[in-house]
Amino acid sequence: MGKILFHIVWTTRGEFPIWDSRGDWTELADIYNTYTKSGITYSLSEPFEKSYKNIPPNPPGIPLTEKAQMHLRESIIELTGVNGDRVAGNLDVQFLHISETTVQLLVLADPLSLPQKIARLKSRTATLLSFKDSSLYPGKGVWGKGYWIATILNKEQLAISIIKNRIQNSGKSNQ
Repeated sequence: MGKILFHIVWTTRGEFPIWDSRGDWTELADIYNTYTKSGITYSLSEPFEKSYKNIPPNPPGIPLTEKAQMHLRESIIELTGVNGDRVAGNLDVQFLHISETTVQLLVLADPLSLPQKIARLKSRTATLLSFKDSSLYPGKGVWGKGYWIATILNKEQLAISIIKNRIQNSGKSNQ
């Protein structure tokens, strides 16, 4: 089977995932509305909510400091590289965005190996963060449960450019 484009999102522990209406994933839902208008077809592991309540989590989620975000970015690039991790390696990352509470990846991957690669990536990055100074880097238990995934079924390059442009123009890019 050939490689397919996937959009993967996971959050830090305590943050509301995409399928929870208490959070706020309106910007991401807007990107997928743009996809629909652009003729990009996709399937979602969990649908977006009709409206989000934007309730702050209580207790608040684990924020990733700027140093932790940079370390995480370097770790993900290294782990997914050709000579990267034995499980998560050879993951063709097309786009990576890390914020205080989320990781977003656009990857070209074999759909059969993707779940194992993402699970390993979450596990290894949490471990690598735990080796750092705990006052600056959250570690074990940093990630919330599971992840959200969208399978992009056509117009992959257009889908990639739409996400890149929207995230970079929102001023929230740590690319």
